[in-house]
Amino acid sequence: MRRLSDRISVFATWETLLLICCLAGARIAFAASAPTGATAITPIDSIREAARTAATRLIPSTDGKVIAEPAALDPRLRLARCEQTLQAVAPAPRQAQTRIYVSVSCAAGATWRINVPVDLSVERAVLVLLTPISRGQPIAAVAVRAEHRRVPGLTQRYIGGVAGLKDVVARRTLSVGEVLTADALIAAKVVTRGQQITLLTEVGGIAVRAPGIALADASLNQRVRVKNAASQRTVEGRVESADIVRVAP
Repeated sequence: MRRLSDRISVFATWETLLLICCLAGARIAFAASAPTGATAITPIDSIREAARTAATRLIPSTDGKVIAEPAALDPRLRLARCEQTLQAVAPAPRQAQTRIYVSVSCAAGATWRINVPVDLSVERAVLVLLTPISRGQPIAAVAVRAEHRRVPGLTQRYIGGVAGLKDVVARRTLSVGEVLTADALIAAKVVTRGQQITLLTEVGGIAVRAPGIALADASLNQRVRVKNAASQRTVEGRVESADIVRVAP
């Protein structure tokens, strides 16, 4: 029995030594494959800053402060140091887009590329609903409150003043506390089918008017088919107001 236990002890010792050797070899191989030294690594913050700069450069800001915030990157990310300024390319964001992906790359001293998610937001004046609004309902000035907020997306998405509520209605049901966006509104129909309107045209610099009938609903500045009540001819014109449609001579 003693010889058997001695053999087991020797076998376990050799097995332990073999495991230690394998782990040491793996550690050496990993160290050899990774960039060496602090200066050989591209800092994660510089990658995120390159993405932020590229995104901000693409976004026009006519109203409010645009904020581009790159997502946090994996702290274990180890990309070789680039010998020139990092290159960053971002697609032009759409109006309703709240996130874009910026391609950050290196082509000098090392070759790598990484896509960095960047969240877009803006600090600006917005209108917040004080009462619920039904689909197709116009929104009165007393139904909203102006606030300064940081909101997702681009500045063009949002209605910043009560002037933006003129001649529009709700595209869908809107809730109390909701921030008004352009895509939540549609142009109101100012002309309805069967409505009596005035046809307006110019002949030789002289304005000529004639009675007519609208053949379809239409919004301001929208083209609509109308019938000349006098000649019974059907023509097409552009809605200028709730009772005037301008037609070509």
